[in-house]
Amino acid sequence: MKQPTAVIGFAYFAGLLSATLLSPLAVIAVGFAAVAAALLKKVFFGSAYVLMTAAFGCGLLAFSFYQHFFVTPVLSASGAVVPIDGVVTAKTSTDNDSAFYTLSADINGANAKITCFLPDTNAEVGDSVLLTAKLSEISNTAAFAGRDYYSSKGILLTAVPDGEVTVVKRNSFSVSHSLSVLNTAVAERIAAFLPNDYGSMIIAVFLGDNSRMSYDLRDAFKRTGLSHFMSVSGMHVGLLAHIFMSCLLALPLRGGRKLRYALLLLFLTAMSLFFGLSPSVLRSSLMLAVFYGADITLRRRRTLNSMGAALLIILLINPSAAADPGLVLSFAGTFGVGIMAPAIMSRMKTSSFSKLKNLVVVSVSANICTLPFSALYFGGVSLVSVP
Repeated sequence: MKQPTAVIGFAYFAGLLSATLLSPLAVIAVGFAAVAAALLKKVFFGSAYVLMTAAFGCGLLAFSFYQHFFVTPVLSASGAVVPIDGVVTAKTSTDNDSAFYTLSADINGANAKITCFLPDTNAEVGDSVLLTAKLSEISNTAAFAGRDYYSSKGILLTAVPDGEVTVVKRNSFSVSHSLSVLNTAVAERIAAFLPNDYGSMIIAVFLGDNSRMSYDLRDAFKRTGLSHFMSVSGMHVGLLAHIFMSCLLALPLRGGRKLRYALLLLFLTAMSLFFGLSPSVLRSSLMLAVFYGADITLRRRRTLNSMGAALLIILLINPSAAADPGLVLSFAGTFGVGIMAPAIMSRMKTSSFSKLKNLVVVSVSANICTLPFSALYFGGVSLVSVP
């Protein structure tokens, strides 16, 4: 089999996604049946069938275990008023001296993430926040599908403070805290030089923070189908990583491939922390790490294998990410750019306008692959957006 990692990754993803449509007992039954079928059919079918069926069954079972041992204990705390000792993992400031915080805390024995709206207490990423709060399950509304959005990121509860909030500043050095402070400082400098919507738009496009944008400007981006420009995407990460690797290739480094790869991993890690560990950045960083890792193992780079490996790693860390529209759109777009476009271009004749035609093919391929998922998740597509 040429690309086993792709088979395992995508089959595991299909199992997780299918589990959301079945009852808990059906998930367990079908999961064990799929794994058993893979083992029993090994003598009759090829290795691709075995891997695909086993990975699909494991995806079903992983979803069941995740629900039982993590989701259920965390959601059982909904409605209770409890003391929380959480560590800030993300912060988004607003214009009215308030901020949205994501806290990592122990909830009923499970390490869970909760979202909390607090007065801006000067707490930064890495600081501890002590408070007593009422926990509530995040729900979907007509204006915003909050439960779907946050659950795909492993956030199941929201906290409403009931009393004083205490912040314990981190004493030791933290790379994530330092890069978060740098991100905020860059945003503040941009806002100082370019006030109003000019600066807020640049901050949204280059730093992924759209909290400073006015409602009218956010609505304009949404109506024109350009909302994805307001977050740091895989395009940003891929472009920066390519520039970084090009610079490394131009330097006479003694360590060769291994040293360049180690430096790339450090660069991707720093970039992920700088952009607040956003899911799109983490996805792209993982995919690039797998893709460039082929140089170390002296194996041929295969886009599908890289996608499958990145998908498997993401879903092993957070099984609920299978329901994240951003993840599906990212991989659909990558499939269009990395698989569909090269297949089309290989059949095109070379001409004086080949480069221009290739750019058009890449853009159209990405849009074709993401179009059905955009319509499925967002109820339609914009015909005035730029491809």
